[in-house]
Amino acid sequence: MKLKQIIVGAVCLLTSLSTFAATPLRTAKIFTDHMVLQQQSEAPVWGWSEPGSKVTVKPSWGGSYSVKAGDDGKWQVAISTPEYGGPHSLKITCGKEKIELNDIMVGEVWVCSGQSNMEMPIKGFIGSNQPVFESVETCIDAINYSDRIRIFTVPRNPQEEAPAADLPSGEWKRASYSSCADCSAIAYFFAQYLNDATHIPVGVIVSAWGGTEIAPWMPKDCHAEALKGLVDEKEYTIRTNPIKPYKGRPRTAGSLFNGMINPFKGYAARGFLWYQGCSNKRDNTFYDKLQAAMVERWRKEWGDTEAKMPFYYVLIAPYQRIGSANGFSRGYFVENQANTPKLIPNCAYASTESLGGGPCIHPAQKKPASRQLAMLALDRTYGIEGFASGVPEVQKISLTERKYTILFTPGMYLFTPSNEAVQGFEVAGEDRVFHPAKAQIYGNKIVVHVPEEVATPHSVRFAFRDNPISNVQNQYGFPLAPFRSDDWPLK
Repeated sequence: MKLKQIIVGAVCLLTSLSTFAATPLRTAKIFTDHMVLQQQSEAPVWGWSEPGSKVTVKPSWGGSYSVKAGDDGKWQVAISTPEYGGPHSLKITCGKEKIELNDIMVGEVWVCSGQSNMEMPIKGFIGSNQPVFESVETCIDAINYSDRIRIFTVPRNPQEEAPAADLPSGEWKRASYSSCADCSAIAYFFAQYLNDATHIPVGVIVSAWGGTEIAPWMPKDCHAEALKGLVDEKEYTIRTNPIKPYKGRPRTAGSLFNGMINPFKGYAARGFLWYQGCSNKRDNTFYDKLQAAMVERWRKEWGDTEAKMPFYYVLIAPYQRIGSANGFSRGYFVENQANTPKLIPNCAYASTESLGGGPCIHPAQKKPASRQLAMLALDRTYGIEGFASGVPEVQKISLTERKYTILFTPGMYLFTPSNEAVQGFEVAGEDRVFHPAKAQIYGNKIVVHVPEEVATPHSVRFAFRDNPISNVQNQYGFPLAPFRSDDWPLK
């Protein structure tokens, strides 16, 4: 009996010791071969090892950074990065353990998030017969960008209960035919334009999920605070409690921030790109406040207390469901969506008015939208001279002798492709029935003629419908966004 007890005790001891075996050295999954580190920054690098152990990180460009792992085993150091270039490497050691990350480029990093129009890959949504223009040419050319564009696509990972410490998987990929085909079209074209203009390597971190609302992308407490006073008590309770997924898409506030943003928050980056809103069209009076609150919190989570990280986003495109009337709900939403830059600094948007339309909610013309985002970055973030960026904004609307005169941003000269007739304007009287109106462009001024059907004009609108036909843009390719002169509520 004693011998048997000794054997059993020894087995229990060995089992106990194996349970408390040393934690192997590892990095967070956002750190892999082929990654891009933000140039000229104090770039955080983190991971896990045995609690209390010493971890040393040595970049190939020089320097050595050591830190002691905390009680939970997590360690983190901030390494000084040089000007853009590469390839470089990182050596991470802890006692006899060693990790070496190779083929690292130092350049510009952008975090790209949102729903399906951000997620939509270069190859398009094949099963839905929804292509992306110039996809084949872009994929064939991708090999020329293997050292210039790097891609990290965050896997779907909803977490309702608490923020995840790490991603379940993921790896940085060099631009290639296959990685380009599977990459977000908006993110890839943006990186391509940015690299073509600056010759600096660009890394894009894509964290997007089609059909999702904005609430899951916000920390739960941030969403709850932002929502106060915007909805009634019943709706507030519904929105701030767990919500069942819709067709597999998470809806609970914080669930996607927890699983798809929190695990890599703080990864040194220049700024954020965002393309979302279709799933929040009902929030046409306060989406701007939710979006502004999300941006402020994201910046805080990245340690950006001075709003230095720009937030550039895309207004939702014209779209009409099959069989539905061409109403005004999208116009009201886009009007509100475009208000965000008035609420927070270092924020601007791209317009899609002439890029979408019809029954498809995913415009095939992703390149022009990405070009607008890139121009915003080149102009406002990188300070490259020679052009202006941004959607022309209305400065003044006046009515004289049955003509509306609309002045836009100075220096923003407007035109229509191939000198086509101006399309997209409507005028209504007090009956609120809108009629198509003719218009002419004079530099940064548009004159709209009141149609005969309107006895006493009361309002002029541009591209304010769900699926309008409009064709006005400025000299840099930024289409006019929807606007109106009235304050009539949406019925």
